[in-house]
Amino acid sequence: MDLTQESILSFLLEHGGKVKNSELLNYFRRSINCSDPAEKQHNRELFKKLVNSVAVVKQIDEVKFVVLRLPNKSTRQADDAKYSESVPLERLAHEWLVKCAAGMWGHIYALLLQDTGLAQRKDFMSGFTALHWAAKDGSSEMIRKLMDIPKKRGIHVNVNTKAHGGYTPLHIAAIHGHTEVMVLLVQRYRNVTKLFFRGKV
Repeated sequence: MDLTQESILSFLLEHGGKVKNSELLNYFRRSINCSDPAEKQHNRELFKKLVNSVAVVKQIDEVKFVVLRLPNKSTRQADDAKYSESVPLERLAHEWLVKCAAGMWGHIYALLLQDTGLAQRKDFMSGFTALHWAAKDGSSEMIRKLMDIPKKRGIHVNVNTKAHGGYTPLHIAAIHGHTEVMVLLVQRYRNVTKLFFRGKV
């Protein structure tokens, strides 16, 4: 496993945006450790720098957790004002997010037909919408359905919606190397410059 911002971000996103510090270290231990003490020290410093660029360390009940950085307050307030980000408390919304995380697209399609508003729901842990999960999975067909079905019923699904840390579905598709999904998302969003976050896709 290479020591890159993308690999660390991908690991955190796959674990819902929060992971024990020890688990993160164990996962990247082989990339950090080596026989040359100077290189090992360099790798440790690089790892620390990369983690700090996308996450913060929080102590919860005397256990250190690495948690994805939230977007800045003004960005979050603007998103809150424009798009629904309610925490999924009711049964249907809970089922929706569980199925999205598991990539059960047949079930998701059926739920979407019941309530198109679900397409805007965000997971309270990661901030992921169904678009983020579909982008992670590389499902172009589901991304089209997630945008087209609500649109027919007058609901706008924001293709540029941000998860915790400010990551859009395009970022997630890029991290996982899903070129077809990236092209689709760019085509669906006319102002491409806003799809970038801190100069990265």
